[in-house]
Amino acid sequence: MKITTCIPFQKYTFKDKFEWLETQVKALKTDIFITPQEYFGGDYIMPEEKAFERSFILPKLEKLSQETNTALVVGLIEKITDEYNQEKMWFIDGTLKGEITKFAEPNYCVLGKGTYALKPEDNLDNRLKTFKIKGLNVTGFFCWEVFGDMMMAGLGMLEPDLVVSQVKFGIAGYPKNEKNAFGLMKVKSIEWCGGDIWLERLKYASKFELMCPIACSTNSWGLKAKFQPLVGVYYPYENKDGLEVTKEALEKDIVVTEDINFEAVRGYREDKFSFADRVGHFPPFSINEYTMMFKIHRIIKRMMGDTYQEQVFKKLKELRFKRKSFNKKI
Repeated sequence: MKITTCIPFQKYTFKDKFEWLETQVKALKTDIFITPQEYFGGDYIMPEEKAFERSFILPKLEKLSQETNTALVVGLIEKITDEYNQEKMWFIDGTLKGEITKFAEPNYCVLGKGTYALKPEDNLDNRLKTFKIKGLNVTGFFCWEVFGDMMMAGLGMLEPDLVVSQVKFGIAGYPKNEKNAFGLMKVKSIEWCGGDIWLERLKYASKFELMCPIACSTNSWGLKAKFQPLVGVYYPYENKDGLEVTKEALEKDIVVTEDINFEAVRGYREDKFSFADRVGHFPPFSINEYTMMFKIHRIIKRMMGDTYQEQVFKKLKELRFKRKSFNKKI
């Protein structure tokens, strides 16, 4: 199955951005096309169109998906009420199959503090779920939410086939803020900070917790390659490490299509015999070093029974509560 990720050369209006997306999707004829976080909207890069009403934008995206038989995973700022907006990731396969809302919002985005006026997700259960697109169990996270160990563990127990990572402006950058005339925080510029811990965490999640490919798309925003915008698929079992972005590449659109065998993705988590039935041959010898990890995953799944996907949320919450209580005693 063909999965397309991207770092689009920056455009500033809905018309231009939708036309770019439409052109790419129609030309590529891919199975799943993934935009960056905040592709449509946002106070910093689209101040004149910072949020979109569902009734305006969703029919256009559904029509594009239907016409091209391409599933879309789209990042946007949705206008919820006159008072607040929300950061969304929509999963569209002909129609909207599901959505998630970002919970880890910085102060320059949050309602009452920042110019985005965003209301974050406040119920983790709403994020511990997968959606069916192109026959796959797909889910996602925004940006720095990859550092949420509890969420990565919970999503991993749901056995997703593909996880989407939408990034705003690169993993080695941070926003320099200032206050506007109303005293609200806004982004003045994006600065470089360096460091590889984010990329390490992303690869760790793919290898040990999610045990499936992570597909990354990022906005370019005219930044340099040292800001490390992510693109491509990260999946260690198939030696897929994403694309190293160069200065020259960032001066134009970056669109990457990866061909993923999702029967192999599922087979790795099961056992070598299931893998062989699905793929036609046994897994590579190099996968042996992960044997005990996959076995533990299967044992825990078996111990939880047929309802393990529902039970895992309760178990994780109980563990988190106990840890908090223990810390209070100390």
